[in-house]
This record gives sequence, structure tokens and C-alpha cells, in this order.
Amino acid sequence: MFRKLCGKKALQNVIILTNMWGEVTPKRGAARELELATDDLLFKRILDHCARMVRNENTAESAQVLILSLIENRPCALRIQEELVDE
Repeated sequence: MFRKLCGKKALQNVIILTNMWGEVTPKRGAARELELATDDLLFKRILDHCARMVRNENTAESAQVLILSLIENRPCALRIQEELVDE
């Protein structure tokens, strides 16, 4: 549903932010992150269309990484906006 609402073109601006890294071991967190990134029912299809996954480690540095990632985005209309307005 999310992919259909956004459209393929807008998925390049999507950032999937993972958190709670302080609550699990690094090995367990990495395994869960891999599952999220490789399972078709989770985020694989979105990541295949240039979405990005970023870790929020609850630090100023990880917040800066997120903000810098957002600054690089190029605005574009979502597919649902195109359908409602243009079509």
C-alpha cells in the first residue's frame, strides 16, 4: 500500500529509520535489520526502489546523518497526489 501511495519515483526520498539499538545486542540488531531489508513483506521492495535505511542510535551524530540524508532529497509529487489532482 505504501509503495502504491508514494509511487516508484518518490520512493527515492523515503528513509526507513530503525531505532532501539541500545535495547538489543549489536548481533541481534543487525540480524533484525537484515530481516527488514530482505523480506518482501517488510521493506525489501521499498529499498529496491532506492529508499534508504538509516539507524537512529539516539546520538547527535545519528541525528545529523538523518538530517543530511533528508537535505539531499529532491521534492516530487506522490503518486496519490498525481491521481487526485492531475488525473
